[in-house]
Amino acid sequence: MAIEHCTDCFNSVAKDSVMWQAFPVPWFGNIEAKHILVATVGLNPSWSEFVTEEKTWRDAKDRLPALNDVGAKLRGDISGKQSDQIAETRKIYFTTDERNPHPWFKVLQGVMCAGEMNCSYENGTAVHLDLVACATWHEWSKLHADAKDVLVRKCFPKFTNTVSKLPSAALLLLDGRTVFETIKTRCDVEVSVQEDVGGNPSLEVWRGKLSAEFGGRDFLAWSNPVNRQINQQPLVDWLRRQAR
Repeated sequence: MAIEHCTDCFNSVAKDSVMWQAFPVPWFGNIEAKHILVATVGLNPSWSEFVTEEKTWRDAKDRLPALNDVGAKLRGDISGKQSDQIAETRKIYFTTDERNPHPWFKVLQGVMCAGEMNCSYENGTAVHLDLVACATWHEWSKLHADAKDVLVRKCFPKFTNTVSKLPSAALLLLDGRTVFETIKTRCDVEVSVQEDVGGNPSLEVWRGKLSAEFGGRDFLAWSNPVNRQINQQPLVDWLRRQAR
């Protein structure tokens, strides 16, 4: 079943949290590109990708597709051709002239560039993945714990399948403690570096590798998501050291 049809969480405590009108977004960018060097990993697509602060839908030209755009009432109503068209919008997310990527990506791209990682969303050497493909009506921290557990549990096999599509040498960048802890628990990771950088407050950072079952991929992770860091220089300096 194509991810666009997914309703795995519909009959669960997570039902009211999910933005069902928006199609799932397991990745942003061209996951099939052979020159991917880095995949950033977040929690789930932001609700503000699709709606305004007042929770009204953005114009179709300013967001990824929703059900109304294809004349459907339910995800299961769309055709295979429509599914392919929706997937194409994810593929060209960073390269289309029709809309600008979510501001979140600009900040993370800036950190990667300053950290001398030599990768870019725009040129296809970087893509973005999310642990949970569905956007939710509220940010992750405001969701009920049971809803978060269901969303991760149902979506994680899809996430690991997406990771398996990446080139074997692609580095994962885990943005935030929740992303790191989830992958640490579910992918039986080996942590080789754990330290604090910066100060007031300090930032925890980790370097490690996923188990062989999940491809033995290398990752770098940090405790506070980039967009919530008041001072990103300690992270930038650490990334520079890791890139050498």
